[in-house]
Amino acid sequence: MDGKAKVLAASGLPVLALVAALHTAFIPQRSQATPPGVVLYHSGNAVQACDVHRPQIEKWAPLVVIVHGGGGVIGDKTEWWPAQLADRLARDGFVTVSINYRLAPKHTWPAAVEDVGAAIGRLRNAPAPLSYDPDRVFVIGLSSGAQFAEMAAIRHPHSIAGIIAVSGVQDLTTLPWPWVRTALGDADPRSASPLYAVRDEFPPALFVHGEKDFLVPVSQSVRMHLALRARGCDSTLVRLPGADHFRPQRKFLAQCYPHIVRWLRERSDLVPPRNQALIVAWLSPATATRP
Repeated sequence: MDGKAKVLAASGLPVLALVAALHTAFIPQRSQATPPGVVLYHSGNAVQACDVHRPQIEKWAPLVVIVHGGGGVIGDKTEWWPAQLADRLARDGFVTVSINYRLAPKHTWPAAVEDVGAAIGRLRNAPAPLSYDPDRVFVIGLSSGAQFAEMAAIRHPHSIAGIIAVSGVQDLTTLPWPWVRTALGDADPRSASPLYAVRDEFPPALFVHGEKDFLVPVSQSVRMHLALRARGCDSTLVRLPGADHFRPQRKFLAQCYPHIVRWLRERSDLVPPRNQALIVAWLSPATATRP
């Protein structure tokens, strides 16, 4: 345990409170009107809501699906990080869809992965209303959201064109946090870890990780990157000097965003737009059942 972790442990803060603090959210106001063409997706007994940001461009732009973090026990698509990332990517010419998934302890593994897979499948089969290219679907996972996104990609390797893991959880067997057991229920940590489920057909991947991350060490992304490269997969690793687990928020985003958008443009053949208008479509919370 490093110095920061010792200080936090000594403070008596519960680990879940620590995770919550690391994902402190700024939740914007939503319109109560449901815009036309917004896609819902079903998973289990829940109807999940998507938040859509779309640039006002010609049809068939690339799509980016954003999966929030929170250890599988907390988190929401309207938090500061997914909301800011969606807004920036939309202004750079991508249709972005932020999704939610069922949370533990009510819904343990593999509910979150099933939800992410259901969202990707639904979006690939319903491109017309939002005018995106179903053959250029990318997924960005944040922290544990990267774990869920990668496991969904491993289960359905031909459903996405690429995946980006920001401060991603890759090996649950080395993370001795109580929330890991809460999220997994009775599941084996190894079976839920992307590192041990790597396949040759894994989609192109970008790993972005802070070198000072005390919650999810940078070694997690390094090991996953090396495992993919050993199999001949397309994998890129970016280590951010001095960066912690998404902190400080604005500086971390400023550090990693240029790498994210450059990688996406290269793999989607997207020409950088100029002065694009932005359409933000909030799905009315009254139309969806939160799990």
